[in-house]
Amino acid sequence: MPRFIAAIALFLIALPSDTQTTEDRLHTAGLVNGRAWSRMDDASKSFYVAGSLDGITMACGSDQWKKLFASDLNVGDVVKSLNKFYEEPTNIAIPITGAMSIVKSKAEGASADSIEKATALFRQIAASPK
Repeated sequence: MPRFIAAIALFLIALPSDTQTTEDRLHTAGLVNGRAWSRMDDASKSFYVAGSLDGITMACGSDQWKKLFASDLNVGDVVKSLNKFYEEPTNIAIPITGAMSIVKSKAEGASADSIEKATALFRQIAASPK
């Protein structure tokens, strides 16, 4: 019996160390982040963006999505912009929804200073302890 308990204890100690941190690293403040984005294939990324647009439209009304997404960009444009955004390693922990708001600002002509300030704020939020 003591061997069995020792074996279970060793198993429980070893198991969560890798699997839990890997899953946790895909989320920031409960939201899917750039680490998860980088693991998705192009089709999954397109479905994620389209699903986000559909979800906002269904939940908030047909005009509300324009407040969160640039109306000049299509799904493919948003995917390309997010891919570029997450090429910067310091952006990887930023939630996808935060990155989408930065992409929107950039597409709508926000100043480079404004975009950098927003990005820095999201980086700071992502780095804060949970």
